[in-house]
Amino acid sequence: MFKQILNTFLTKVLAGIFNLVIAVVLSNYLGAAGKGIQGLILTTISISVIITGVIGQGGLTYLIPRLNLSVILIPSYIWTFFIAAFIWPLLYVLKIVPDEYIIHVVILSIILAITGINNSILHANKKIENVNLINIIQILITVLVIVFLIVIRHQTTVISYIISLYIGYFAALVISIYLTKGYYYNSKYKFGLKKYLIALKQLLKFGSYNQLDTLAQVLSFRLAYYFLNSFVNITEVGIYSNAVSIIESVWILSRSISFVQHSRLVNSRDKLYISALTLTFIKLTGIIALMSIIVLMLIPSVFYQYVFGNEFGAVRMAIISLSPGVLFFSISFVLSSYFSGTGKHYINTISSISGLVAIILSSLLLIPKYGILGAGFSASFSYLITTLIKGIYFVKQTDFKIKQLLPHKDDFKDFILLIKK
Repeated sequence: MFKQILNTFLTKVLAGIFNLVIAVVLSNYLGAAGKGIQGLILTTISISVIITGVIGQGGLTYLIPRLNLSVILIPSYIWTFFIAAFIWPLLYVLKIVPDEYIIHVVILSIILAITGINNSILHANKKIENVNLINIIQILITVLVIVFLIVIRHQTTVISYIISLYIGYFAALVISIYLTKGYYYNSKYKFGLKKYLIALKQLLKFGSYNQLDTLAQVLSFRLAYYFLNSFVNITEVGIYSNAVSIIESVWILSRSISFVQHSRLVNSRDKLYISALTLTFIKLTGIIALMSIIVLMLIPSVFYQYVFGNEFGAVRMAIISLSPGVLFFSISFVLSSYFSGTGKHYINTISSISGLVAIILSSLLLIPKYGILGAGFSASFSYLITTLIKGIYFVKQTDFKIKQLLPHKDDFKDFILLIKK
């Protein structure tokens, strides 16, 4: 298990580095406006894939060991193409992505969704290293193509970025098909409408709940992109998206810690151990996140201008406005693992939807007047609300006092022992 945890952590670190390279190249060669369009495209693809996962990735990992593979795969594929056909005209109406890129968003969403289905098959069969390999190859190829087209060939357009996504996504799809072909071949294909209706009901039951939580979270993270584009301009989206990429790197370790925590929680029925472990992880995550955020806040604006270009001096102020929320949400990952690991998924959903409502209301009030700073403070407010709700539930269910959530000097000894273990 430790090998898989380490493999996943290193994968996330490499992905973070590659994403930073993409941000640097696009910012310097396409400018803030081009980087803003890229942010809108990638966010819309992510949201589309989450919706396709309602009957697909959301419940597949849980159902694959329990139902015949073909019975749950066919509804998943049908749903993927149905959602794509629905989203296509909807994007023209919503105007959240420039019209010339909508068809690419739809096709790329389909490719990524199918790869996600294959990843679910691998994940359900405990092939975590294969899933990580697919993810790394996807982003590595994307980076290489971006460097070749934009830096070497000087094709400095958003289309060059889209071409890189096509090649990276398609490479990941091909590899995922190769790694899962055995599962497809060995599956006993059964026909009969009743079997598929039963499977569809199960997919909705286990997928919709999980995806609703994920969708609410992603919208909370990225809804400001659309508000900035609507109320200010696309250049502000580009600057803000770089700040988000940098400050959210703090979450790489938080997510890895919550992954370790979740694997322990689901294998234990000792409530005292579960709550004590969660409390330890809350403090550990909070301390590490705070130190990381302080470092990022101390970096001067000149540095961000040097890395991304002269248009990106405001990145530092955006990072400062996002910092309180990112700190709180680092703890939220640990609390989410606690509730999902103890079977209380509904608490995560309630808190995520509350955070989504918070960012919608605060964005409408702050972004038109304060632009990037308004977006950062709106996100921080949303993250605070989400974490606060989870924290209240946690305190009620564990009988901890609020002051016990704060770190003290004895905790550092526990951290060292925990790391040694």
